[in-house]
Amino acid sequence: MNTLPAPCLVVLVGPASALLSLQAAILISSRVNDARTAQQFGVFVVIPVSALLVAQFTGAFWVSAAGLAVISAAILLIWAILAGVSVRVFDRETILTRWK
Repeated sequence: MNTLPAPCLVVLVGPASALLSLQAAILISSRVNDARTAQQFGVFVVIPVSALLVAQFTGAFWVSAAGLAVISAAILLIWAILAGVSVRVFDRETILTRWK
């Protein structure tokens, strides 16, 4: 039995999804009125990755190491796009005056 996909999931997909979640929180925080709302939107990234992790460990869904590498590359690509958008829309002064 090949145990390579589980470490790939933890080493590649986990950190990539964390970066994506944080970047989404930054982007959302520039548009909402409080920090808690921005943090709650980060769940939209974490829940699918957690479901993939549980399905992988229980054997209900199996993804090869190459598949996980593709998933992590896609997540990193989305993160890079969000980072570019965040740089354009983030306005520190507006956030400081708008948040309560």
